[in-house]
Amino acid sequence: MNVFSILFSFKGKIGRLPYWLSMLGVFLAIGFLAESKLEGFVLLAFIPYFAIQIKRSRDIGWSGWLSLLSVVPIAQFIWLIVLGVKNSKKEENSFYSERAEESQQEYQGSNFKQEKQKKENDGFQNGVNERIIRCPSCKKKIRVRLPLQGKKGKCVACLSSFSISMDEHGNLKVDKETDDTESKASQGRSTIAGYFKVLGIEPSATPDEVRAAYKRKIREYHPDKVWGLGEKLKQVADAESKAINAAYTALKSKGLAN
Repeated sequence: MNVFSILFSFKGKIGRLPYWLSMLGVFLAIGFLAESKLEGFVLLAFIPYFAIQIKRSRDIGWSGWLSLLSVVPIAQFIWLIVLGVKNSKKEENSFYSERAEESQQEYQGSNFKQEKQKKENDGFQNGVNERIIRCPSCKKKIRVRLPLQGKKGKCVACLSSFSISMDEHGNLKVDKETDDTESKASQGRSTIAGYFKVLGIEPSATPDEVRAAYKRKIREYHPDKVWGLGEKLKQVADAESKAINAAYTALKSKGLAN
């Protein structure tokens, strides 16, 4: 626990040494303010005065409300000395629980995240109910209006298609749509004849011819050839490259390519 938390926070607990050091500092501050022209700030010193006592009370297993004894004449001196000499309670007690405090912090943290997510997802613009979703392909934020006008959409950033639906709780579900090119490539990888077709050669081609066809086809869709094209064309080239590599790998595993 840092100095600021010891002096101004009412949460947690402190041991005997931090208690004595911090209380000494508070008394010196009160004395200085009382003797100077800043006597109006003396009341501010009572914030750490009580904060220190409350945390120390929890540390010895007592209620923090007992710190009110420090404003009772005579009793205050006895009370402050008891706080300074009584041993700490290592185990958790009815007035302090580390697990409870951690749980509270986690709860507050989760509430903050939920509120942030809600603000991000729920938007109102000119009286129109809107939500924020993310493209399943490029993760860009997309604003959609409710109620949904359809079950499909397209990202303006990467031009990929996606399906969108809403469950009974009002949560939006976004799934990536399988591209037509990828579907065709997948179908082409399903048979030996399809593998040869992807490489643009006949099934009667020799292993050396298969290898040559593979090198020729893969060069057509090399990243250096398509880097200046649009995102949609890059996706098509990537899908074709995957199909070519898959076809050649399958033929090679069957001994039909070198």
